[in-house]
Amino acid sequence: MSAKKSLNENQSILQQKAEDNSISRPKTLKEWQEMFAKIYPRNPQGFSQQSNFIHLIEEVGEVAEGYRLRYFHPDNLSNELADVIVAFPKNWTV
Repeated sequence: MSAKKSLNENQSILQQKAEDNSISRPKTLKEWQEMFAKIYPRNPQGFSQQSNFIHLIEEVGEVAEGYRLRYFHPDNLSNELADVIVAFPKNWTV
């Protein structure tokens, strides 16, 4: 099996999964916020605002490390950026 054929098969599988999951995907900002609140609780186990901020700073540091090592581990930077995006709202009062 060629690499191109395998890539096309994987792409079609992923596309089908996306279509199957589109029904349960949040439609509004409030639904997105509720989904992320379930996945990433704001104050799990009594974490304080200070510990949430420390967590955010830790994640920002990991982004810096991911950027520094991006040529050796190119996928790591995007993973670390995703962690910052998740950690950042925990420090907002909405």
